[in-house]
Amino acid sequence: MLARQKIEISQARRSGFRLGCRSLASGPIFADIVFRDPSWRPLGGPLPQVYHIQKQDSSLALAGLPASAPEAGSGDTTTTMTHPRRALGIDIGGTKIAVAAVDSTGRVATRQAIATEAELGFDRAIARIVEAADRVLVDAGWSRGDLCGVGVGCTGPVSAERGIINNPYTLPTWIDCDIVKRLRSLFALPAYLENDADSAALGECFAGSAMGCRRVVMLTLGTGVGGGVVLDGHVYRGTQGEHPELGHLPIDPNGPACYCGANGCLEAIASGTAIASAGQWAGFRDSREVFVQAAQGNKAAAAIVQRAQEALATAAWAILHTFMPERIVLGGGVIDEHYDLFAPAVEAQIARATMVPREGTRVTKARLGNDAGLVGAASLAFGHGGAAWTSPSGNPTS
Repeated sequence: MLARQKIEISQARRSGFRLGCRSLASGPIFADIVFRDPSWRPLGGPLPQVYHIQKQDSSLALAGLPASAPEAGSGDTTTTMTHPRRALGIDIGGTKIAVAAVDSTGRVATRQAIATEAELGFDRAIARIVEAADRVLVDAGWSRGDLCGVGVGCTGPVSAERGIINNPYTLPTWIDCDIVKRLRSLFALPAYLENDADSAALGECFAGSAMGCRRVVMLTLGTGVGGGVVLDGHVYRGTQGEHPELGHLPIDPNGPACYCGANGCLEAIASGTAIASAGQWAGFRDSREVFVQAAQGNKAAAAIVQRAQEALATAAWAILHTFMPERIVLGGGVIDEHYDLFAPAVEAQIARATMVPREGTRVTKARLGNDAGLVGAASLAFGHGGAAWTSPSGNPTS
């Protein structure tokens, strides 16, 4: 059995995490790390509560990690501390609200989903969110006192800077609703708000397929097409704090009309709704039948799928040359089922690039699935704002 150690640090050098604990222990270490100087923020970021200790030249290196390290006794010289911080993650969509208990490793301890029923009003929704949150905490064996905050990802338009939801389009009656103020008051905790697409991108950066990357673009293909951009570890915002609408990148000016007012947007060609609509014109029931028939060699179905592939590849080309990201993460219901159809088209397009360092960009599938928004929302409460965890050398982990 490993002896439990307690390391108290009143001050630490800002140039990394190396600690002078040369004779603390031999062999695996199991310890609580307590910082007595709450103002210290390593490498300019928030103080992590999950620690990774590694023996290096008879000293110790300390680094916050977003995922667990190997168990002690596995042959590795590392041990992960066992006191992560805890938060609530809330994901608000037009038809469903999900609430989850999430720790600072990105692990979802438990979750619940309720119908949004936005037409019943914002006040009613808040009451039901609080009820769901309390049930989640009971299921997780946590209490409100264990939490460091509440994070919300919500279908837009939202103002993350003001904490306001203003979305009568998919959340009827939700006009200028200050959800941050309400949750802060009800839980007596810090509360945060993000656009749901940005929350999903943050989740993948925090504990998913883009973990350790600081320049990430995520595209989600489902009923519509959403997108989130993370640059230098933070959500990219445009004028008035708004996030980019990547689903409305122009692909074909002669393409189908889009509700945004343009023609041939990515969403109007490659979303599940667009594929289903094109399929119905060709005599197919829905998008699922389009993909099935395309796989069986039906030329009309194959043409619809190919058009969607080319649209996504063209969008990725624009994203590559605009943001030059380390990762382009693909997610959403269409990608969950057909990643192997879309990813090669995107990769082939990127491989043609000559004006940017294309070898620095990888295409990956979203790892967290429907939990991405929940994990990303909770990560706001951990103070990361999408920032990748950093290694003792100051370089992002991979």
